[in-house]
Amino acid sequence: MVGRAAELAAMRDVFAAGSAGVARVALVSGEAGIGKTRLIDEFLHEIEAAPHRPPVVVATGQCVDLGDFGAPFTPIRRMLRELYAAVGDRDFRDAAGAALAVKALCALVPELAPDSDITPDVPPEFIGEAVERVVAGLGQARHLVLVFEDMHWADPATLALMTALSITPRSAHVTTVMTYRSDEVGLAHPLHALLAELDRHRTVTTLPLTRLEAADAEQIARAVSAGLGHDKAAAIAARSEGVPFFIEELAELDVGTPLPVTLRDVVLARYERLSPLAAGVVATVAVGGVHVDDDLVAEVYDGGPDSLRIGLREAIEASVLVTEGDGYRFRHALIQEAVHDVLLPGERVELHARYASSLHRRVSAGHREHAAELAEHWLRARRIPEAFDAVLVARDHANDTLAPISAATLGERLLELWSLVPDAQVRAGLSRAAVALEVARAYEDAGERGRAFTAAEAGLRLAEPGETLLRSRLLFEIGSRHRSAGRRDKASECFLAARRLLDADGEPDERALLARIDATRAITDERLASTAREVTDRAVALAEGAGDPASLTYALFSRAHWLDEWGDFDGGGVALRRAAAVAADVGTHLAAMVNLTGHLLLIGEYQEGIEVGRRAYDEAIAAGQERGLGAFLSLNLAETAIDLGDVEFGVACGERALPFLPTTPYFQNCILLVLAMAALWDDDGDRSRALREREKEVVADDGNDENIVGRLLLDGYAALTEAEPHHPVEGSDALGERILTVLDWERPGRTEYLLPMAGWLAMREPALRDRLLPAIQHARAIPSTGPQSAAFGAVACAFTDDTVSAWRDALAQAEEGRIPNRYVHLARLRLAEALLESRRRDEAAALLERVVAEAPGRGASLIARWARELIIRARLNLPDVVPRADAAGAPPLTRRERQILALVAEGLTNREIAGRLYISPKTVSVHVSAILAKLGAANRAEAAAFYAVASAG
Repeated sequence: MVGRAAELAAMRDVFAAGSAGVARVALVSGEAGIGKTRLIDEFLHEIEAAPHRPPVVVATGQCVDLGDFGAPFTPIRRMLRELYAAVGDRDFRDAAGAALAVKALCALVPELAPDSDITPDVPPEFIGEAVERVVAGLGQARHLVLVFEDMHWADPATLALMTALSITPRSAHVTTVMTYRSDEVGLAHPLHALLAELDRHRTVTTLPLTRLEAADAEQIARAVSAGLGHDKAAAIAARSEGVPFFIEELAELDVGTPLPVTLRDVVLARYERLSPLAAGVVATVAVGGVHVDDDLVAEVYDGGPDSLRIGLREAIEASVLVTEGDGYRFRHALIQEAVHDVLLPGERVELHARYASSLHRRVSAGHREHAAELAEHWLRARRIPEAFDAVLVARDHANDTLAPISAATLGERLLELWSLVPDAQVRAGLSRAAVALEVARAYEDAGERGRAFTAAEAGLRLAEPGETLLRSRLLFEIGSRHRSAGRRDKASECFLAARRLLDADGEPDERALLARIDATRAITDERLASTAREVTDRAVALAEGAGDPASLTYALFSRAHWLDEWGDFDGGGVALRRAAAVAADVGTHLAAMVNLTGHLLLIGEYQEGIEVGRRAYDEAIAAGQERGLGAFLSLNLAETAIDLGDVEFGVACGERALPFLPTTPYFQNCILLVLAMAALWDDDGDRSRALREREKEVVADDGNDENIVGRLLLDGYAALTEAEPHHPVEGSDALGERILTVLDWERPGRTEYLLPMAGWLAMREPALRDRLLPAIQHARAIPSTGPQSAAFGAVACAFTDDTVSAWRDALAQAEEGRIPNRYVHLARLRLAEALLESRRRDEAAALLERVVAEAPGRGASLIARWARELIIRARLNLPDVVPRADAAGAPPLTRRERQILALVAEGLTNREIAGRLYISPKTVSVHVSAILAKLGAANRAEAAAFYAVASAG
């Protein structure tokens, strides 16, 4: 392929990765006419010309320019229909899996009749889940090549789904190719966010197509027009400016025809050579778009069927139009755009009105998928009320086809047209402010929280004074968005303002909203902590009186939150189990399961938490909620499994959840903190630090209690585990202040997690001991019904007492399995140290041997390393655990280990060595431990002495 050999080779590499089971994405970009489609065609021709294993199935999705009104999932529909046609009904259904997925896909694939036993309700977020499932299922035994052209025209629903399809594919045998016009995608373009996200992933190959060099341009010109002279080819190359489309158009001009003056003239050259009859037909098609169905053109064209047939044939023979499926498309979009623009304004208006009339008949007959296109034609025909009505239909269709992002953008278009339609409220059946509220909720459903906030604020400005309930709902939406962003003071102000508009003795809708407001205030406004029990009880009573299960469930969540915080874990569990029982729909039930698994994690009921979480996750999959509530369940499963000691399963759950939470910073923070803590205790300091840095980049401190404690635990244990023996803990004063602040909350549901770390810090830093010990004792004295409370307190006291008896008690409590498993191994290690101080070496050796054997498999490799180091320092005879080096020969140190040993011999600390070698102190620590183990040295001094002897020899 002239001038594109490197790009074609890159496409082959992307395809080869997919064949080998590595999902890859190719982004082909460039200006109009640069050859994006030609490159894709050549690539697909190569694929189809040879057999492959697994067999290849190609499906394409063409985006369409519908102006401001994009029908949801336009290219996805075509892609799915091609897959359906290629694999057949049975395989397509099998790939989709659950009946609910088949039901959802019926909205996009009309050929797929729904099963008779499918439940009628499909969650709004399930359409994306269903598409991902069918692609993943088909990609198990096949290699899917999915091509999406002209993504700069993609509708919002497609853009939202493409993020998931491209970045987190569930099937390895998927190659995704996207093309777009780079000159049309600025910072404000909807595609820009997707491109920015894709650019961060190593699985994405970007292929920007540039203009051709003169020699390549001349070669193409001579290939198009045989016998073309050198001078003419050079002139074409110069005039085309290296754009392949222009090269071909210029090369096909009749011999002797002078070259057009402008590139616009180049684009129109073929059109202007048509007969008047054919030019009129092409003009009609151009107003319809790049692709137009044959029957629609026949309805719109006013010259009769014979004239239409003659004109179409001439246009096809002149390579202005090509046949495609059941219709026609322009050979290049540039031609369609130029022909449309060359028409007189009156001609365009008339033709758009004809298209609108034809499409209106289809929409009225039930084909609502054409409503967005109808709205665009009415708008360009300057028929604003009719366009408004069509947008209403298109918005309802977007809601029914589970495309909230498209419903939101169409709702915004209604708001823009509102003032131009005198009876807009009558037509819409809602006030302008009520439409704004629907837009806000649709954006929230789509994960666009910033845009949801903007829409709700706009709605509040538009609301009339008499729309009291509506204004309260808008204030609640605005407050909820403030809360999600960590702006708790502003959230509380909004909730209070919303509450003042409502009557506790009013209609059920008012009482239900009031219940949700009070329930949300209780977990948002810290000033309500002392009265939270009364507030949440009132919220429960209001929801019960209103007879609203959704509000009751939410109020019970809030009640359970505070009962857990105060240490009434029994009461918290009762509230959450009741919430699950009264949930009126699958989404609310799953939300109850998310809260229940979090509660079980909190009280150390790890095994039950895993069982409940697994069942709920299976329910989430069946309900199409893997990317929603399923991700939150995965988060809780991750932390529960890691605390239980099943780190492999826990980390897998966490990594599965992470990409599904791109619009939820708080939960991203949670999972990153969990994974960083797991890496820290598993002795992977570099990964832990990388995850900690990534967590800090997600969002600034949002004031959420759970994340405040999570960050404090991670920062504290990182400082304590990285501190060298007999050296101060870095940042100990600030760390101590943070611990004291949280312990002062007097909430066992949060504070007891900090007790072991507080005790450890008190042991390491005598200056903090006098302040930390009373705080620990006070926290332990707060009543709690949780079985885990005593175990956390016992470990804290063992650190501060540091006696054999204290550590025996701590170990016994930890082995009950109510606190994270790492404390079992830590207690054994510390008990062994205390036993060694008491000269009880055999018992200590048995404990250390067990730590070395068991801790790595339970995610506590760091503690196992400490145990091996202690074995060496204590000169315990455990050859099966720590074999000693052969004194007769040099130990097998690596080059890096010999380098570090030399610096140890110079007396440098780990931090000084790290600075000298440009590596992390933690990496140095790992190397030093390995050196001590290989040399059988008890400490750094013995290792240095060995180095001195070896160097002298």
